[in-house]
Amino acid sequence: ESERITQLIARLESRMSAIIDLESAKIYALISRPVLKDPMTLVTMRRDELRLLQSDGKKALIALIKELRSETKEIKAQVTALSPLSTLKRGYAVVQKRGKLIINAKDVLLSDQLEVTLARGELSVEVISHHGKKGNKG
Repeated sequence: ESERITQLIARLESRMSAIIDLESAKIYALISRPVLKDPMTLVTMRRDELRLLQSDGKKALIALIKELRSETKEIKAQVTALSPLSTLKRGYAVVQKRGKLIINAKDVLLSDQLEVTLARGELSVEVISHHGKKGNKG
């Protein structure tokens, strides 16, 4: 029986030695990883990634702002070109009869009093002749 105990002890020592070797290898594999050799490597990599993302985001925002400014200028130019004041500045006038817009000569009679709005100022005028295309009154 003593021999059997000796064999069991030998097997146990062998098995424990194998387990210790295996676990030692695992520990060595873990500590030999670059991240564990230099833990700042991971931090540095993430920092560099964040800086790149920040830079790309900033560039994208700058491009978007430029695009929006350009669109705003275009819209402003369109609004300015289409504004009533711009129309008046090009030599057109707004003609009204008692506050109602006149767009057709047939809507006025001789001697009607009209208000004319120009780019700079207003006029009160009286119709002295009429040249409407159809339905001439006067």
